[in-house]
Parts: sequence; C-alpha cells; structure tokens
Amino acid sequence: MNKSQVIQKAIITQFINSKDKNIKFETVQDLIKEGNVREFYFKYKRKEDSDKSYIAQRIFKLDLYRKLITTIDNKVYMIMNQYGEIKAK
Repeated sequence: MNKSQVIQKAIITQFINSKDKNIKFETVQDLIKEGNVREFYFKYKRKEDSDKSYIAQRIFKLDLYRKLITTIDNKVYMIMNQYGEIKAK
C-alpha cells in the first residue's frame, strides 16, 4: 500500500456478485464462505446516518486484520462496521 494513498471510511451495506447480480451478501462471513471474494463489489455509506449510498469497484484485496478493502482501481476503504456486524441496517 502506498503511504500517500488516501483511505476512505466506509460503512458496508451489501456485497454483490459482479457476474450474477442475484447473489448478494450482507456480512463478510457469508462473503468469505462463498469463496471468490474478487468477483464481488460492494455498496457503502460514508456516514451512518446518511441516506446516500455509493458503489465501489470490484474487490482486489480484503484485509480483515486491518479492516481494509482494496478495489481494482487501487482505492482503499476502511471498514467502519464492527466485526461481525457488517450488515445492512
């Protein structure tokens, strides 16, 4: 990871498969059970009380130790949800 790279804070609401849009997960645990994390992109909010949601590119790297997600366009997102509570509200 580049030290000058900006890390965006994100409250993950949903993981969606890029090939089959019907496959959706609301938790990281379900995403990991599925297997291929790189085939998914995610929807997120920047603030918890915000109604506006954003869509990120496909996941390139998932670092659960640091709670970071790197996408294929080299953007880094910090997961702001509590571990085990990464669900849509």
